[in-house]
Amino acid sequence: MHLLAVGLNHRTAPVEIRERCTFQPEQLPEVYRTLLTHRSLVEAVIVATCNRTELYLVTDRRTMKAAEEEALSFMVRRFRLPADGLRPHLVVLRDREAVRHLFRVAAGLDSMVLGETEILGQVREAWETARAHRATGKLLNVLFQRAIAFAKRAHTTWRVNDRPLSVPYVAIGLARTFFGDLASKRVLVVGAGETGRLLLRHFADQGVRALFIANRTPERAEELARRFGAKAVPFARRVEIAREADVVATATSAPEPIFTRPALEAALGRRERPLLFLDLAVPRDVDPALHGLGQVFVYDIDDLQGIVEENLAERRRIAAAIERTIDGEVAAYERWLETLDAVPVIAALQAKGMALQAETMESLLRKLPPLDERSRRLLEKHTKNLVNRLLQDAVLYLKETAGTREGRAAQAAIVQSFRLEPYLAVRSGSEEETGERPAPEAPRRDPRVGGVRLVRRSEPATT
Repeated sequence: MHLLAVGLNHRTAPVEIRERCTFQPEQLPEVYRTLLTHRSLVEAVIVATCNRTELYLVTDRRTMKAAEEEALSFMVRRFRLPADGLRPHLVVLRDREAVRHLFRVAAGLDSMVLGETEILGQVREAWETARAHRATGKLLNVLFQRAIAFAKRAHTTWRVNDRPLSVPYVAIGLARTFFGDLASKRVLVVGAGETGRLLLRHFADQGVRALFIANRTPERAEELARRFGAKAVPFARRVEIAREADVVATATSAPEPIFTRPALEAALGRRERPLLFLDLAVPRDVDPALHGLGQVFVYDIDDLQGIVEENLAERRRIAAAIERTIDGEVAAYERWLETLDAVPVIAALQAKGMALQAETMESLLRKLPPLDERSRRLLEKHTKNLVNRLLQDAVLYLKETAGTREGRAAQAAIVQSFRLEPYLAVRSGSEEETGERPAPEAPRRDPRVGGVRLVRRSEPATT
């Protein structure tokens, strides 16, 4: 089996392409049905967000090229875009690179905002949706489980989001560094645009109880105040409110400073408590001459952007470290994949062993006096244990050597020595009919091996 990842994202396609290449949740049942009607596709998971649409697919070696072409054609048909307009933006990754890509996506290393955590929830939801529509099997289930677990460990260990890249969020972080817990502080936000809204939301999230908002348009200030549990105050009273505040955050479009030194100097008097100004406006809202006036501290957009750039540099350093750990995760998944080539032989060996156990039980029950239920169960348990213990070394050897030349030779020798062909044929036929990997079942009876026990070469076989 082989893995394919086919799709586009913010790096490969402009927004006018990405916005047309989306799936609505109610469309997914029909989409999965359509995808899996193609014999070249065995498993599928669709990861669709505002910045990426990707198909993760499983195909077998014989149909890999057909599966790749079908996936590309499917996206062209589905999104009703000309092939020459869409295909240049599509990326196709195979096997190792597809696995690596999913680990990077889940950990936020391929996101527009490096290291963000929202994508992890979206990857988990995509996988759970595919499972609900019975579109996944063993390969993608294990792959997504491992990618999700890895991403959770990475975020917990490295705490990438402790280094925010949003200027409003950096401003709140600076206030927390300055004062510690903000819940008991008095905060004034001036400006009710998008930046002002983000500032208000972040301060509300910090539990600030005395939260005020001022804006030249009072209706907008009142609307945001209701949404975030703040109090709207007249713009004209901004200096008066600032006099009693601990933090003043500004984000207006005023052409001149709205907090000047003369006005604040008169208002503050002999105030000894610190007053922190966070000026996110361009042009600046706060007269830089205020910095150093008593206990007044002023940070403007350049100061905050400098912190953002430091955080971004740190995120990049952390991302590089996480990238290095992905190599081990990919190698571990590949080692697990290699063991799968031994699975049919192991299953056939175990199936034959259980068939012999069942025949032996049947023979014993005919020859022994009638047994009570407890004795019958005890006999069955011990005969099964005996079979498992006889096979365990062979099974362990097959697992340890899976994917190697030695392992393939061992598989062939065991199939021939234990005459497993009928059991492999039963298993193969079951998989072709269902498209799944069922639990191994023994044939009812194999006339060529019935009654033969597993013995050393030097021992005679008894029937």
